[in-house]
Amino acid sequence: PAVSVNAVGLISSFPVGISAATLTAISGLAVSVSAGAIYDLRGMLLFSVVSANVNQFGMTFPLLTDGEIYLRGSTSGLAGAAASAFSSFYGGTITKGDSGAVAVSVLFGAGNHSMKIDGVVVVDTIGGVVRLQAAVSAVGNRPIVCLRGSFLRVFRLA
Repeated sequence: PAVSVNAVGLISSFPVGISAATLTAISGLAVSVSAGAIYDLRGMLLFSVVSANVNQFGMTFPLLTDGEIYLRGSTSGLAGAAASAFSSFYGGTITKGDSGAVAVSVLFGAGNHSMKIDGVVVVDTIGGVVRLQAAVSAVGNRPIVCLRGSFLRVFRLA
C-alpha cells in the first residue's frame, strides 16, 4: 500500500481482475493510515464487466473510533450521444464497524462503470491499511476488471 501523510493507491498499469465470490482486495487500491489520525478519504473505481452480473463492493480498515465512507455511482451512463436518460443510482454506507462487510451489491450490465468513494475516518490507537474490495456473484467468465486510473487516496486532516 501507498505510505505517506497523504497516501495514494493507484492502478497505474495493467487492469486488475476480480473473479472471487467473496470480497477480495483490489490490488493497488490500498493506503496506509496512522494511529490516532483523522483522514479525508477519496477515490474512484473504474471497472468493466463482460456480461451482466451482481457485483459487490466493500472495504477493510483498521479499528476506527469514528467515521463514515460512501460508495456510490450509477449502473450505467448515457446510452449514446443523443440519450437523455440515466439508469438507476446506487449507494452504500460503511461505518466504523463495517470493515470487511458488503456495502454495495448491484446488478451491473456489460460495459464500463465507475464508483465514487468519499468519507472521513478517525483511526483508533493502532494504524493499518484501508483497502477497497470487490466480489462477483457468478464466478468463472464474469470477472470485474478494475481499470487503469482507479485510485484511492487519503488526506491527513489531523
